[in-house]
Amino acid sequence: MKKEKREGEKNGKEREKNLPRNSDIVFFDDLKALKTFKDAEKKTLFFTLDKNLCEKARAKGFICRAPDDYLGSKDLETTNSDFDLMRKWLSKLAAYDGFNLGSLVPDLFINLEAMQKFRVFKILREVIDQEKPKSVKVAAKGKQIYRWSEVGDREIPASLAEAIAKDRGIVFKSENICLTTRIKNRLFRSTAPFLLRSIEKIVESGIRIKHGKISKNASANANTEANAKILIFLHSNKNWQVIEPVLKRLGKEGEGKEGEGGKEGEGGKGIELLIIYQSHGFFNFGLSRRDYEHLQDLGAVRSFESYQTKTIYKIATEERKRLKKLWDEILNDDEFQKNFRLGNVAVWKAFEDCFWLYYAVQFPRLVKYIETGKRILEIEEPEVVLFLGDGPLPSRTFSTVAEKFQVPTVLISHGIYFPTKRYIPNSKYVAVWGPKLGEYMILTGLSKEQITATGAPNYDALTELESKEDLRRELGLPENKPLVTFATQGFSDQIRRKLIFEVLKSMKKLDEVLLVIKPHPREKPKLYRNLLKEFNADISSDKIVLMPGVNTSKLVKASDLLLTVHSTVALESNVIGTPVVTLNFTAEKDLFYSQEGGAVGVENPETLTDTIYKALFDEEFREEMKINRDEFLRKFIACKDGGAAERAADLVLEVMKKSKK
Repeated sequence: MKKEKREGEKNGKEREKNLPRNSDIVFFDDLKALKTFKDAEKKTLFFTLDKNLCEKARAKGFICRAPDDYLGSKDLETTNSDFDLMRKWLSKLAAYDGFNLGSLVPDLFINLEAMQKFRVFKILREVIDQEKPKSVKVAAKGKQIYRWSEVGDREIPASLAEAIAKDRGIVFKSENICLTTRIKNRLFRSTAPFLLRSIEKIVESGIRIKHGKISKNASANANTEANAKILIFLHSNKNWQVIEPVLKRLGKEGEGKEGEGGKEGEGGKGIELLIIYQSHGFFNFGLSRRDYEHLQDLGAVRSFESYQTKTIYKIATEERKRLKKLWDEILNDDEFQKNFRLGNVAVWKAFEDCFWLYYAVQFPRLVKYIETGKRILEIEEPEVVLFLGDGPLPSRTFSTVAEKFQVPTVLISHGIYFPTKRYIPNSKYVAVWGPKLGEYMILTGLSKEQITATGAPNYDALTELESKEDLRRELGLPENKPLVTFATQGFSDQIRRKLIFEVLKSMKKLDEVLLVIKPHPREKPKLYRNLLKEFNADISSDKIVLMPGVNTSKLVKASDLLLTVHSTVALESNVIGTPVVTLNFTAEKDLFYSQEGGAVGVENPETLTDTIYKALFDEEFREEMKINRDEFLRKFIACKDGGAAERAADLVLEVMKKSKK
């Protein structure tokens, strides 16, 4: 087998030397595609986004290249002008009752569709412009409509290659090597909108049966003496630890302090907290009993779905019919489709499936969410609405409805923000963790008056963590071994595999070091169990521990070093004092930790072992990391005094006072 591989690579190199000028190009994303090509066609230039796949093709004697042969990682970064263009496209889609529906889905579109396709467009365009082929062919499996296009995917969108080839006057051919993809897509188009809509309606009905319906006169404070109400909107049970300290602090304001939260002359009536939880998701039956009771300790809890009525469903049905008609018109509107140009190349076809899914499924849901949000605000009449995040579709929709109702909104940040327009806050006021993050918010278009640096409320408790030794005993970890924690993130499978492969390769060379893998809450631990079986056959089990459910803060403090890409855990690690190394050798990169001193970035995986070793054992290197870390914290964390929750609560109260004027 090895001999055949060497022979294939040798033949491939010989063919590459004799590659004709303006040779045809074949873009492929699966090894099966190569089986359809005859030996004579191996003189063609083959290209794939997957470097490992490229090496396998070369081993079979094909002339194959990958993105690194044409572009550097900097050339592939998504720029602010790219993000502006993505939002411009969304703004041209459907509207309802004064709400631009496209502007409510940037989190979906940017992160799970556009970023990867913009990246691939740049790659394919560069390859075609450098090689100037006579013809371009795509041999690909194709993508299911319901599958996301995550950054790092190896899929070649045939429609993107076709758009570039057509713009350059080059002959284009396409071969779908997976018949089942076409069948699945046809089946999904014909059945999914109805099925998903029906399933969601059943789920929402189940939630109303469980938690009851809310009548027009059933305001949550109707039977209380509270004269001010703060509404907290949640759609996920993640990151509650950020907002909990703030809610507890605000809850104390409702205990009867005269002049604090009550109207003048009505001291003692205080503030009521109302938590609205939306069970967004077609198969999401809402909070567990345990989570529900946990929220009840913080304030009154009501289900978003409990406010839905037959009238709301009727409106959503009528709008669904209108949106379907609008979509049919768009498919025949060449002028409208010309708005979607990338690098002056018409790319509508590359995004058509995505936009169809929005018109057929997401936009009718948004109409339902908008109408439900309006009814909640009419019944509850809050003075302010708090958000833990306003990027995801449910919270962005509700914050937009609140803005139209002129109800002030406050975002209690649950993490860090990058100095790009990948995410733009929708709330009127934002509590950020530090002054530098405030500067980033200003770059997205917010004013100084909208931003308050409070510190991180969830980090207040870090001052009370036990010692490293006590935590290791509590977590069942050895006290006498250097401990490295790898905090993963919910990336594409290709990126996940690359990261874990390189980390494990380094661990083989570091005999005395224990590796703890902490999967992201979005990830299934089974993914890593399978990868460990695949990659670490010769690593002893006592060198690697998988800990999916452990308290992250305790694990980070128990560690000697943290590995991650750009997780918020890196910021927490800086606060705790644990050094950080960021892994920047995939399509997902740390945009500011390593640049600002909060981490040492590794661009080349070959240097990872040496960097880990120095971060653990080189005192001079560790001291330099500490100096940089202190400077980083000064810019990114306002205070480490345990008072962040109080400052965030004060911001909310100040906004309430302004709203009364």
